Amino acid sequence: MSDGRSASSSPSRVLRFEVATAPGHPDPRGDAVLAQARAMGLSAKSVRTSRVYLVEPKASGRDSTSAALESIPSRLLADPVVERAVAGVSPTTPGVATIEVHPQPGVMDPTAQSVAEAIADLTGSDANVSTGWRYDFEGVSASDAASFARRSLANPVIHEIRERPFHPASLPSGHAYALKITHVPLRNLDEEALQRLSRSAHLFLSLEEMHAVRDHFAKLD
Repeated sequence: MSDGRSASSSPSRVLRFEVATAPGHPDPRGDAVLAQARAMGLSAKSVRTSRVYLVEPKASGRDSTSAALESIPSRLLADPVVERAVAGVSPTTPGVATIEVHPQPGVMDPTAQSVAEAIADLTGSDANVSTGWRYDFEGVSASDAASFARRSLANPVIHEIRERPFHPASLPSGHAYALKITHVPLRNLDEEALQRLSRSAHLFLSLEEMHAVRDHFAKLD
């Protein structure tokens, strides 16, 4: 889990936008999370949600590119009738714990890809986009909100949970993965060697299953 404190260590080229339901309009996602939190024993008074968009211009140092992108909330991201868009980080009030859930670097983000394509069509500017969700819990401690998020709002394999709004200097990126192929002389292994292979290769197959694997490749020659 990260608190995002290093995000402001240098000037940010990333534009951050939050889109939430406008005052007086229902927040169905927030209501669903509130019901789930209460069912798990949390005494939350309310939960408000916001969709978070992080937009990074690809053309470095071009003020005109950033200016064009600043217009996208009203043109693309928010429905002006029932939603409101905020540039940057909207403030929280005392007694509210904020949790954000963002995809891990390298994880597919279909919504972000669609937004990036729409930005290019609307403004002619290319940008990298990442999306996330902000949850504001009223009446819940920060530690309880974070614990609930780990259990119910995110999958730690593909998500990062942050205990404060995330506004990085640049968008995180994944790392290239080099596929390593290991050749195992399987066909002539005896029972002891098969059991040892099952453990060392983290297959955790029974001896009968290892026999089936060995016999299959023996049949294929």
